[in-house]
Amino acid sequence: MNIKRVPGVAAGIGGFEQNIMSAVFPETFVLFHLPGRLLVWRLGGGGYGRGLKIRDRCTYPLDSLQALPRVLKHFKEEWRPKDDDTLLYGLPLQFFSRVHFSLPLAAAGELDSAVGYELLRHIPYELDSVYFTYSYRVSPSSEDALEVDVSLAPRQPLAPFLQAMSAAGLELSAIFPSLFLLSWWHCQEGIYLSTDGGDAELLVWQDGEIVFHTWHQAVDARSSIIAEARPFWENLGRVPDVLWYDADAAAGDDWQPEGMTVKPLDLAAVPASRDGLEKIPGRLSLISPAVMKRRQVMFWFRAACFCFFLLAVLAYPVANLAGKNRRLAKLERRLQKMQPQVEQVSGELHQNQAISAEMQTLARLVQKQPVVADLLREITELLPADSYLTSVRLEKYRLYLRGYASSAAGILELLENSPFFKDVHFDSPVISKGSQETFKIVATLEQ
Repeated sequence: MNIKRVPGVAAGIGGFEQNIMSAVFPETFVLFHLPGRLLVWRLGGGGYGRGLKIRDRCTYPLDSLQALPRVLKHFKEEWRPKDDDTLLYGLPLQFFSRVHFSLPLAAAGELDSAVGYELLRHIPYELDSVYFTYSYRVSPSSEDALEVDVSLAPRQPLAPFLQAMSAAGLELSAIFPSLFLLSWWHCQEGIYLSTDGGDAELLVWQDGEIVFHTWHQAVDARSSIIAEARPFWENLGRVPDVLWYDADAAAGDDWQPEGMTVKPLDLAAVPASRDGLEKIPGRLSLISPAVMKRRQVMFWFRAACFCFFLLAVLAYPVANLAGKNRRLAKLERRLQKMQPQVEQVSGELHQNQAISAEMQTLARLVQKQPVVADLLREITELLPADSYLTSVRLEKYRLYLRGYASSAAGILELLENSPFFKDVHFDSPVISKGSQETFKIVATLEQ
């Protein structure tokens, strides 16, 4: 595998010191699923998003989605992320959407319900089939209204990516659009473009926020997305004239679109410190607040123990020289007092991991169960207008039907031809009553 690495980005961090910090404190790994490659950042220094620095960068070739499990396995073996590390995954822009709408100020008391209800009017999905988060503010044009911005991603298209993560034994903390974070981290006004052959992503960054974004698939996606998006950014009032082009994708390229100054988005030159990764535009959290709180508690306990350990190491020779062994004994007593609390938090962390594993197992079992709504719709569409059902019963993967029809054999044939059922047969003899026939049919669901 051809891997491009840029090590030692954070100045002043030596190899030994960096390994010690990595072993004691949680790190943040950011994976960018960009066209043609997987870019990895290892961040550290601030703990949970504060004052993070880029310690290391690496690029893995990624020519298709089928290669993702192999690349993730290689990443895990090489980087060895810990259980309490934060793992963020940037995905292509095409999987994300943003919705903006207004709500009356009175909705602030039940904002979650109000946002969910209003969101259903703007998207073609049920709420349980999408990941979403929202932010809000009082409208500058009306003090009686709230402006709500929602970022969302449908669950089904993301399933192959998340399943590849799970198969590699990686627990994701959040997902986000890759180009969103790169532009937010770079924080320079202009147009940001990332392409690889037939795929292209573009956004416009102005006044510290994303004001327009789009993606395109075509033979020459780079030129076509510029032509397609140009009318939109020309109506922004202040037309951007700088195009930040992905330096890795543009190597050896002298492409120059009309009326623009092309500058390379050189990832090696990105500022080495950025605060508040929870403020990434479009970030969608995949773990519960309770789990995050436990991680933070564990982090602060480990940090406190590490600080006390350093103090003990530094104080020991000083105490011997100055005859102040009393301070060292007091410090050791404090460490012993904290040990039960650390063990308690560690036990809660293991308990939470066990609960999480049980929930994942339960979710996989639920996913394997047949969807009752789909079965009812299939039966309704199959049965002719002169047939009637008096009983429908589902036991695991067996369906029991009772009813009347002018031709019970015709009902049996319709069910046999359906892709939903197999092993269809009568459960008892057909009974004729006038022009109607009473039937009992048993069918096995296709799995």
